Amino acid sequence: MTEIEVCIRPVDLPHGPRETMARLRGDGRYALLESALTMPGQAQWSYVAGPALATLYTDERSTRLDREGRCIGEWSDPFDAIAALAPSAASVHVAGERPPGMNFIGGWIGALGSDLARHLHRLPSRAETDPPLPAMWWMAADQVLAFHHASGRWWHATARGAADRWPWSTPSRQQAWGRTLQCARGPLPARHGWHAGKLAQRMGRGAFEAGVQQIRDAIADGEVLQVNLTRREDAPFEGDAWSLYEDLVAAHPAPFAAFIEAPEFAIASCSPERFVQMRGDQVQARPIKGTIGRGADAHEDEQRRQWLAASEKNRAENLMIVDLMRNDIGRVARIGSVRVP
Repeated sequence: MTEIEVCIRPVDLPHGPRETMARLRGDGRYALLESALTMPGQAQWSYVAGPALATLYTDERSTRLDREGRCIGEWSDPFDAIAALAPSAASVHVAGERPPGMNFIGGWIGALGSDLARHLHRLPSRAETDPPLPAMWWMAADQVLAFHHASGRWWHATARGAADRWPWSTPSRQQAWGRTLQCARGPLPARHGWHAGKLAQRMGRGAFEAGVQQIRDAIADGEVLQVNLTRREDAPFEGDAWSLYEDLVAAHPAPFAAFIEAPEFAIASCSPERFVQMRGDQVQARPIKGTIGRGADAHEDEQRRQWLAASEKNRAENLMIVDLMRNDIGRVARIGSVRVP
């Protein structure tokens, strides 16, 4: 059995999670998981994780584990890599105070691409690899700074594991953890601007309408239940992706925001919905379908809320996505254990 020791202690830091991330990025590979809009029961904490000692990268050829610039493992199936690096038979020993709700104390942070589904389902592969983004990318976080928004307090978590099983075990990590705290208390780097050019759609109106008709025919023939037809938009980008994230969250604060930066790409995400959460043997999904803009005041907000609840189209979309998530969770859950409020 793999043994992991996690040490948690309170720590004094002078800034919030976004300001702390701004001081740390560039000094290693860090990620920010931010509750930019706090919500009772589901968005109370923010996490700054890193610097990453190892990364897991999936492209068209294979999945590779890189540690300190050297490939130390390779798999043909990305899910075999996940199983090998995150064994279920792991003993986690926590030393120190772990406050309630501090759910992330170290592990893997990353992104899953849509094409990863082709490793699970027999789907044709017609997608263009442009830009050449990874089908899967993870960074191993053996250090986490956790911020509790309600109290304004920070906690510091560090993880150690067996050197031959976990990609974050090395004696030099103590020095890296100390440098993180030093930089988090340091001066704020100069802000760099960003600019995005005009958006261009990959699919014209004619092709989109033809796709809609093809989907309607497939539904009528009983081939599919639903299809999400999307159009990709591209825009030339110059400048700092972090500044883009700062402006995005400032304009649209959301309970599930994230910034992840890799050498080849960056992710600036600002989501209002929880796709899936797993705690022990409990899985929860909170999908959103059917939206309308905010009103000018509380009275108009309530009017729009009532309109949204009474809208046949929006309610049908909401019920459809809830039923889809119920069905997907039901495929892996015990029979009769799925509940829909």
